[in-house]
Amino acid sequence: MLRNIVSLNVLSMIVKDNSVYGLIREENDIVLAVFNPNLEIADRMAIFRGSRGFILWAERDSVLVGIDNKLFLVENGIQRTVLRASNVGNIFGMR
Repeated sequence: MLRNIVSLNVLSMIVKDNSVYGLIREENDIVLAVFNPNLEIADRMAIFRGSRGFILWAERDSVLVGIDNKLFLVENGIQRTVLRASNVGNIFGMR
């Protein structure tokens, strides 16, 4: 069995339908990326500003992401806010 070691600041990862999605921190940004089988970044689907992030769901070209108090849907390279908590202390994520 081959193993690859990747050194990235990963906030969240999910494997769905033979695809690996990850939220990674790059300087001041949080990047939603798709990884190839060698665990190299194949595509940067979206870039967010925030401090905490979670991938909640993924299906083909659609990914639901919680960044701080906002819930985003990324579909076909377009990101949109679908829900915002009024209290910035509330986060959309897994515990």
